[in-house]
Amino acid sequence: MLYHKIDMALPSYTISTSILNVDCSGSGKIVFLPPANTIQGVSFWIRDGTGRCSEASSIYISTQGSDLMDQYASTLRLSTAYQSVRCVAWQPTSYAILQNYTSGLSPFLARFTENIGWNPRESTRSWTGAASSSSGTTLVSCVGGGGGQIYVSTNSGTTWTAYGPTLVWSGVASSSNGTKLVAISSGDRIYISTNTGISWTPRASIKPWTCVCSSADGVTLLAGTFNDFLFVSVDSGASWTQTNVVANYTGVACSSDGSIMYAVASGDTIYQSSDTGITWTQQDSVRNWAGVACTADGITAFATDSTSIYKTTDLGTTWTPSTFLGTAWGSITCSSSGAIVVTVDVVAGRIYFSGNYGFSYSVSGDPSPYTALACNSNGNVILAASNPGTLYLGALQLL
Repeated sequence: MLYHKIDMALPSYTISTSILNVDCSGSGKIVFLPPANTIQGVSFWIRDGTGRCSEASSIYISTQGSDLMDQYASTLRLSTAYQSVRCVAWQPTSYAILQNYTSGLSPFLARFTENIGWNPRESTRSWTGAASSSSGTTLVSCVGGGGGQIYVSTNSGTTWTAYGPTLVWSGVASSSNGTKLVAISSGDRIYISTNTGISWTPRASIKPWTCVCSSADGVTLLAGTFNDFLFVSVDSGASWTQTNVVANYTGVACSSDGSIMYAVASGDTIYQSSDTGITWTQQDSVRNWAGVACTADGITAFATDSTSIYKTTDLGTTWTPSTFLGTAWGSITCSSSGAIVVTVDVVAGRIYFSGNYGFSYSVSGDPSPYTALACNSNGNVILAASNPGTLYLGALQLL
């Protein structure tokens, strides 16, 4: 653990640790000033030195370096030893704190840490896909292996209902409201639902479909294949257009409006498009890419290969590997802001979680042969599929 002592004689400080000791007034303010264009979410705890504080305290978040705090203000009343609040975060290696205080000093500890609590759902099957609506109310998975159906929950994973034909399903995706769903079958077709999975319509041709993603409105779809092309739909799956090059695609992702797209392939490079899949640019190097996820605006993205987790914050112009190494990374998902990132080490069968934009990761949950991950827009509801195994529902918790 690293600790940084703040000298109250100065108005602001730049520090480089995620845990800090802070002296401030119980009725004063702590103002976080993140660097410009770094408006992202993270959770933390605040604890006063005596275990309680009789006066209200406020935490104010400055937007893009300005002094306009009211939009992201969060008020705490520290009547008990521990309280929590969600705030806008900063780059974990560089941020500033400005403190104003009006009365006596009380010690506070701000600790930035989160974890996931997991609960098994449904039966042991060959689960191969995972998708979530923006709220996390509608969750979708599918069964591959010897064949199965598409499973949908409309109550945040409490109960599940099987729909659709029995096929070897390889992936699913959902619109933001969970109404429009898309499912792909390896060696069969793409199937579309416009009623939260109750009925399904086959579209596209029979191909070895491997991965699929959806825009927020469910209008723009991107699907990948094994040893074949990428395919894009801009009419909710009614028609599909072949695009890019032949590759063994293992993961696709797109921005909420569908204009920015990413595709990764095993034994190939990362491919990126900023025009809804009309043209594509090769990025980074040839690697055994396994999965990809991007933020709602598409500017930040995460990709996995056999050795590392890569991140871009500039539409894929540069990709930086994480210092956190694993044996073989697989599926990856992230919240709309990129604050929450969840991925899996497929060799160890362990889920790894980051609550600080991929800056660091910690293991979460029990070992299982996980195949697919999905989360809602806030990242506080996470669905993990296991093959063979159950579905696991993760809820973000403060430690």
